Amino acid sequence: MLKNYLKLTFRNLFRNKVYSFINVAGLAIGITGSLLILVYVANQFSFESIHKNRQHIVRVSVRFGSGEGSMTLAGAMSALGPAATKEIPEVKTDVRFAVDRNAKIRVGDREFVEQRSSFADSNVFEVFTFPLIRGDRKTALQDPSSIVITRSIATKYFGKTNPVGKTLLYNDKYEFIVSGVIEDVPANTQLRCDFIAPYAREMAIKQAGLSWTSWGETYTYLYLNSGATLVRLKQNLNDLLTEHTNEHFAALLQFEVLPLTDIYFKSDMRGELGPTGDLNSAYLFSSIAILVLLIACLNFINLSTAQSLRRLKEVGLRKVLGAQRPSLILQFFGESLFITLIGVILSLILFTLFNPLLHHYLNIQAGIQPLETPQFYFILVGIILFTSLIAGVYPAIYLSTIQPVDSLRSTKTPGSSTSLLRRILVVAQFTIAVFLIIGTFVIYRQLHYMRNSDPGFDKSDVLVVDYPISKAGMQDKYPVIKQAFRSVPGVLAVSGAYTLPGVNNKETQSIHISGKPEDDYSIIQAIGVDYNFVSTLGLHLLKGRDFSEKYTTDRSHAIILNESAVKSLGLQNPVGTEVNLPSGEAGKQKAATIIGVVRDFHVTSFHHTIEPMFLYINPVRFYSIALKTIAGKRAGIMGMLKERWKQILPDSEFSVTTLSQNYDDLYLSDARNGKLFSIFATLAIAVACMGLFGLISYTIETRVKEIGIRKVLGANFVNIILLLSKDLLSWVLVANFIAWPIAWFAATRWLENFAYRVEMALWPFLVSGSVALTIALLTLSWQAVRAANADPVESLRYE
Repeated sequence: MLKNYLKLTFRNLFRNKVYSFINVAGLAIGITGSLLILVYVANQFSFESIHKNRQHIVRVSVRFGSGEGSMTLAGAMSALGPAATKEIPEVKTDVRFAVDRNAKIRVGDREFVEQRSSFADSNVFEVFTFPLIRGDRKTALQDPSSIVITRSIATKYFGKTNPVGKTLLYNDKYEFIVSGVIEDVPANTQLRCDFIAPYAREMAIKQAGLSWTSWGETYTYLYLNSGATLVRLKQNLNDLLTEHTNEHFAALLQFEVLPLTDIYFKSDMRGELGPTGDLNSAYLFSSIAILVLLIACLNFINLSTAQSLRRLKEVGLRKVLGAQRPSLILQFFGESLFITLIGVILSLILFTLFNPLLHHYLNIQAGIQPLETPQFYFILVGIILFTSLIAGVYPAIYLSTIQPVDSLRSTKTPGSSTSLLRRILVVAQFTIAVFLIIGTFVIYRQLHYMRNSDPGFDKSDVLVVDYPISKAGMQDKYPVIKQAFRSVPGVLAVSGAYTLPGVNNKETQSIHISGKPEDDYSIIQAIGVDYNFVSTLGLHLLKGRDFSEKYTTDRSHAIILNESAVKSLGLQNPVGTEVNLPSGEAGKQKAATIIGVVRDFHVTSFHHTIEPMFLYINPVRFYSIALKTIAGKRAGIMGMLKERWKQILPDSEFSVTTLSQNYDDLYLSDARNGKLFSIFATLAIAVACMGLFGLISYTIETRVKEIGIRKVLGANFVNIILLLSKDLLSWVLVANFIAWPIAWFAATRWLENFAYRVEMALWPFLVSGSVALTIALLTLSWQAVRAANADPVESLRYE
């Protein structure tokens, strides 16, 4: 029986080559698209999955301030981890990490610059899963001069020889001996590194001893005992801070505890070790994967039901010859399963080809290899069962219920009960496709708006140089490097700053208006800047004056507010108002005067509202240097800047970017989402049009005699085109009208926090409808023109 079923399946496939090709190709494209999206999403959900103890690991971060003005840093104090292990019963042990994004490594006479160097406590291999290829995980980092490297680094530096025992020079200062080799760390962890050196070395903690008053650069992970609760742990950590400092200092800070597995999706902290994701986007793209697969299934059902009417006589004859309903159902399900299997095999080939290309196009790295994971094949089996059942259920049940006498009389026609079903399926397909097209236009329009709207500062022709302020002696060298940069022809202004737009640094400070109660203060963003900051970034001074070296008090007793800060503090006449700021010593404050107000400007992206902030002079924390240059002179200027840098700072790397690029990089996630939407909207419309093409072919084939008679009776070319096009085009038009309100609702909800909301949404809706209608019309026209040009005599002979 199975052999007979296979013969019938192959016979039907080859008898209807066009429909078979459309079915298989549509399924293959739809399944490939779904797999690509699901693997992309699975990579995001797989973050930290490599660590076997991940369910027992949490990270402690520090929140400074309260309310909207608070700031949370991913790094904590270097003293916290050991104290928590010793004094808090819920903590089994701790591991501290510090990172170096710009390490100079010398091996013999070769020099390398590496960006993923880490320093960790010696028990790191007991808590985290970094498989050692060579060395002992218990002793690999016990010697302060030891270092563990990855397999790729070992091959890069030492070739095929055993690297254990070999030496390398770190930043021309520290000599390390390789004590172990670990497997390359995959991309789906924030703790990705190429080197792990002992945390105890001087460059890791950057201060003498253990400190409770400096935080932000030490990432503290706690390995908890079973049964530990985060609420109790957080309370104990905050009590620990009070115990080791004082109540006044502890009142300014709060510890936050986040499970390791929640960091990727739930952290919005400053100074994250690696990328973070958006849980809503992950769910959105998972939904898109289902929608693309659904379009392919609807396409399959549509063509299957259309072709099923051609098999009525076959079913009737088989029933007359004794075939039972279960065997007919089994046959049609088997055919559906067979076509699905062919589509899945083709989709695996396409997936293997396009998955690396997709990651390259989106500039992301895969943390998992899907073809090597059993979950991938479970998904494939699920897709096979889902598709074959959905696509085969209607033909199997419908055809198996046909009475032999009715089937042999051919009383069923294409315009009967299945016609309504086919219309519903076409409308559903194009509704999904139009929805995805609208989503693509909305995302790209938002991206265009955010990148081209006025951010409140002039980002053109501004270079940004990273300044290693934390290195010894750099504070004293800043005036020298600033003067050297100012002497370069083409440089108009130079200013140091703690942070710049597009740079992920944030500082908040308390500000107290003189004359108000002591407990009436605000925590707002603060940016330490140089005298030329306002002019270098082209900020708009609305009231008062800019900082000036003519006024000696400006260096430590003057601030400039933005408009949001003026509103937040409730100031009517801000210029000249006296305020109190932290002095840098615990519990002490210093007086300052508001000398000016600048127009609000965006330090972060348009996704975030502009926060209240003030500018103040603070050369101690200049992590960046901004240089306003003459337009069109960048190439020559950068060469001279690098020359000046090497003369003054020969041991530091010269790293320069542009302010516009840094700011545009804030929208990389939006650009990636736009690319994904555009890819899968294209796939969806392609599969929908393939189904429409097949359905039109079938419709024309069943109406050949009708067309011939109409042409004999005088119907012209245009009449035939309109006859064949009006019904199907009306279905596509209905799909547009259904998709628009759904997409409008989704877009307005998604754009709730955007500055540019519904006003921009109208034209993407109109364009998306036009695109869908145009594509459908082109699909219709090719087949309709063929039918309209056919010889009426031949059409009347058609059997």
